[in-house]
Parts: sequence; C-alpha cells; structure tokens
Amino acid sequence: MAKVTLNNLTHPFRSPLSAEYRPDFLGKLLGLMFKTSLPADQSLLMAEEKESRVNTAIHMAFMNFDIGVIWLDCQYRVVDTRLARRWITLAMPKIAAKYTLEINPGRLSEFNYGDQIEIIKK
Repeated sequence: MAKVTLNNLTHPFRSPLSAEYRPDFLGKLLGLMFKTSLPADQSLLMAEEKESRVNTAIHMAFMNFDIGVIWLDCQYRVVDTRLARRWITLAMPKIAAKYTLEINPGRLSEFNYGDQIEIIKK
C-alpha cells in the first residue's frame, strides 16, 4: 500500500492528513471493514479508472464506526461529502467522482464542495 499526504489548497487543514492509497479492487472492497477506529490524522484514499457515481459508492457493512466520506473528481476537486453511518448499506456521490476519501468524521467540516485537494505521493 502506498502512502500519500493530502492538503486542502482552498481551506488549509488544521492538522496534517495522510492516507493509504488503494487503487486495487481488493483494497477498495475491504476498505476500513473490521477496523475498530480511524485516527484523525489518517484516512483511506481509493481510486477508480474514470469518474463514476456507481463505482465510487461505498458500503458500510461490517463497519464498527461512522466515517466521513469525500468524493473527488479527476482534478482533485471535492464533488460531494457525506457522513456515512455504520451498517447503513450504501453511500453514493451526487456527482460522478474518481476518488473516494474515507476520513475520521471529526474532520468532515474541513472539506467543502469545490475545494481543491492536493495529493502528494511519499
């Protein structure tokens, strides 16, 4: 798994945010299932080959905690955000996205529609 650092170029984060980058099917399927928590400084970034509403949808089966979900388009702009509740089966963006970012729900307020996100590979 690759690690990346995320920056919000529109509204800088209060504290750093890193992510595990998972472009592979299995990594996306498992996501954060069976984990017990997600620290505020960590996240999970999943990527699709092209923008899609369906392919960037997430399921919350087997999740032990709520998460914040940020969807980004191919230019790393925020196209939707949502608080996803544990065991609610599906969350899908309103607009097609290429990237799905799963974060600690306490950080959801740091992302707004249209924000430009920078992803730096380590």
